[in-house]
Amino acid sequence: MLQHVLAHQDVNALCQTCPQPHKVTNALQPLGFRLGFQMKADDQQAYMQLKPLPAQFHYEGPHGLSVVYLAGEDINSDDEYAFPAHASRFWLYCAGEPEHVFQHTLETLATAFSLSWEPLTLDVVPHVQDAA
Repeated sequence: MLQHVLAHQDVNALCQTCPQPHKVTNALQPLGFRLGFQMKADDQQAYMQLKPLPAQFHYEGPHGLSVVYLAGEDINSDDEYAFPAHASRFWLYCAGEPEHVFQHTLETLATAFSLSWEPLTLDVVPHVQDAA
């Protein structure tokens, strides 16, 4: 069982596989999540010397809980910090929800996709555009 030390903290996990988005959706739907926003992969910016951006899937859950799934490698543009090898990435953001809801979501995703959650630190927070 995961430690409750992560409760009420925003967390992230690097995944060694890249699950199909429908599998992530299928894992989250029974927990009350719905896909609120998605962004297609963008690999058309090589002319600007930008690295490809994997597809993003933003899920909204009960009590303000949210999950972001990056369906591909997260490449940091800052040369000072390199992420460990991974094939995809997840973020879980809390919003004052009951601890059991947060923990259940954490454990469900960890079990389904072999994730090891870590507290989110300022140097690895993704820049997410507001979908509204």
